[in-house]
Amino acid sequence: CNATALQRGLSEGELVLRCGAPLRRRSTYADQIIRDGFGQVRVQPRPRAEWLLRRDDSRFLARVLLSDGRIESVE
Repeated sequence: CNATALQRGLSEGELVLRCGAPLRRRSTYADQIIRDGFGQVRVQPRPRAEWLLRRDDSRFLARVLLSDGRIESVE
């Protein structure tokens, strides 16, 4: 798994195909606040996941944050 494989917007399935199964997986929910034009506010739970993956080119792990099943950020 290298930097070119870890692109923002990839789905979980594409990530597993490119990098294999994660070493560790943690799932949580974050609140998403949705506002309309009339002052109404709705809070909706949004699934989030944190995966740790082994990089091919380094001894360090990649921390991948997924939101709604897509890569949001890579550290």
